[in-house]
Amino acid sequence: MKKIIILLAFFIPALAQAQKPQDIKNYAAQMEISMIGGIQNYKDFDVSPVYGVEISLQCPLVNSQKAYVRQHFKLTHQQDEKLRSTTVEINPQYMIITKPRIKLGIGPTAGLIFTNIEEDHKTIFSYGLGTASVYYVKNIAIGVGLCYTMTNKISFASSKYESAGTARLNNWGTFLKLGYKF
Repeated sequence: MKKIIILLAFFIPALAQAQKPQDIKNYAAQMEISMIGGIQNYKDFDVSPVYGVEISLQCPLVNSQKAYVRQHFKLTHQQDEKLRSTTVEINPQYMIITKPRIKLGIGPTAGLIFTNIEEDHKTIFSYGLGTASVYYVKNIAIGVGLCYTMTNKISFASSKYESAGTARLNNWGTFLKLGYKF
């Protein structure tokens, strides 16, 4: 059910905007590279700082004067006493142009989380929903994002701590970004 809600949150705005698409011959990827940082609040772990890089491109298929789809590719890392993880994620967002310099977006996320929990290595599939608000000053992007990520339960055991257990890496993430649009 959660997957259906996530897909509907992405497709309903796209279908509701019956606009004339721009000419594909005039398409420009408008690549943007951003540094991101923030915090993630895990269900079974403490709040942890996260940092990384994001590369995004404008989609040529859903592209109009008032809205477009932007593909976000993220690589983030975080580390605390019990959890160390690196996440690779894709987040296509339906971006609505509210003002010439302000854009709001929402879309599904999918990725892989490479974890080390108490020295036990796991790779976990993640999915969720991400939103963003971006303000542009010429080619400089300043933004804030919010993302909810879900995972399955994972089991881990550690000979160092002589303990075993299960955990979820479900989390709320809040990010700030500073980037440059080419």
